[in-house]
Amino acid sequence: MALRSFVRILKRAQRDLEALAPAERKRLGDQIQALASDPSPRGFDTMHGQQSLTLRVRVGRFRICYQVREDEIVIVTVTSGIRPHANAPEPLTPCSSPESGERRIH
Repeated sequence: MALRSFVRILKRAQRDLEALAPAERKRLGDQIQALASDPSPRGFDTMHGQQSLTLRVRVGRFRICYQVREDEIVIVTVTSGIRPHANAPEPLTPCSSPESGERRIH
């Protein structure tokens, strides 16, 4: 039998959960409880950048961000939605060459 960790939900994450519809809240709540026995479920990933100690797992269109500590799982935030520009290429921007006066696209 796997060891279970204590799950602590920060106030911000609690507010995020309370704002959801009951069905969504239940689905995310089930996943949060599952993190207590398996803090690295299938599909989990680490956050990049300054929050490298923070992990994330997707549940449908939602992302649960959490940290694993010695004896507890800390739910940091629950975010939703699709970020339309997350993987989009940078837009082409015109620039001018001062020598020739011509415009190029980078």
